[in-house]
Amino acid sequence: MDYEYDPLPGGAFIRLLDIIDPDPTSGQFVCSFRTIRLDGEGVPEFTAISYAWDHPATPVSSIAVSSDPSSSLPLSRTLHELFKELQARNERNSALWIDALCIDQGNVVERAAQVAIMDRIFSSARSVMVWLGPSTAESHKAFRFVNSKQHLSWPDGWGSIPAVEVSDVRTGLEGVLSAVLARSWFRRLWVVQYAPLSHDSPLWQVSDIVAPAWS
Repeated sequence: MDYEYDPLPGGAFIRLLDIIDPDPTSGQFVCSFRTIRLDGEGVPEFTAISYAWDHPATPVSSIAVSSDPSSSLPLSRTLHELFKELQARNERNSALWIDALCIDQGNVVERAAQVAIMDRIFSSARSVMVWLGPSTAESHKAFRFVNSKQHLSWPDGWGSIPAVEVSDVRTGLEGVLSAVLARSWFRRLWVVQYAPLSHDSPLWQVSDIVAPAWS
């Protein structure tokens, strides 16, 4: 049965999603919702998830809501992979904002009101995780390179490359970076524009690998 949302009050209110331990029997992801006000004092810390929606957004699993165990919310493949990674990282009691889940997608009025304050949501977040999806061999190499540049160094094993092979390395690097930049998130201006608004610099993430996005 689909989860029925409690209506949000008027104004700058949003829902946060708190991760709870998965169901021990089914292994299903479990969450709870709470409503917060963005223009009040003491806004709780939360992480906004920036990602590209699946097209079509065919559900591949679901997440249960602790307040109503008989109902659940569908998860697209992208969000399923995100929750699998959060579960692997033992993320508990993490406050997240994910538009597909924290906005009642069946309520046109609420959806429009939340879109209108999207910039405020991301600017109120303590951090933004840019979820790019599962990792590949190319993303591993690309993220190693990006992380090494934070310290003006080469990834391990790259510093001893003979000069004659530098052009080959450059060509290979262009290939792995292009593979990452080809992911759908980078083609969604609507999504990209909000990521830099959080208190902390956003982080790109593929599976368990993290790299700074931009300052």
